Amino acid sequence: MKKYYSKFKKKFASSFGFTLIETLVALAIFSASVVALISVTASGVANTNFAKNKITASYLAQEGVELVRNIRDNAILGSNDWTEFLSDIGPCGGGCTIDPVDLGVSGCANAGGCQLFYTSSGNDPGFYRPTISLGEESIFYSLIVVDNNFSSGAEAKVISTIFWNQGGAQRRVSASENLFNWTQ
Repeated sequence: MKKYYSKFKKKFASSFGFTLIETLVALAIFSASVVALISVTASGVANTNFAKNKITASYLAQEGVELVRNIRDNAILGSNDWTEFLSDIGPCGGGCTIDPVDLGVSGCANAGGCQLFYTSSGNDPGFYRPTISLGEESIFYSLIVVDNNFSSGAEAKVISTIFWNQGGAQRRVSASENLFNWTQ
């Protein structure tokens, strides 16, 4: 009987399943892999958000340069006068913002730029504008600086910078271009 009992014990000892320690180790490994997967996913979402904001800021910065170019062209084509252009963008010497719909130039006292508001409805949807009554708050701030104090007054350097806060840091994108008095 002893012989039969030891065979029975060996047979069932190997088929009783996981011990408590084996189960705890398996749960720890599974939990660590789930936490790592969630961390990688969260990092990917944050990077995607940053890329989206940087692309938007790049377009807004380039738009700032194009708006100043448009004001220059309207002034020169309208009256063939470079000085009219310089007076139109006068507030931009110390930093300004320009409304893309009506080309309104307004000074910006804040060195971090003037906040832009996104118009999602109304007459002109889809624009970032510097007027609070025309849209919803956005994370972007615009600052356009025009320097015409070089090259004997026939050239103006435009620097358009977009600021935003993300991930606990202030981010910025700039676009710049030299505009010339092309009538001379």
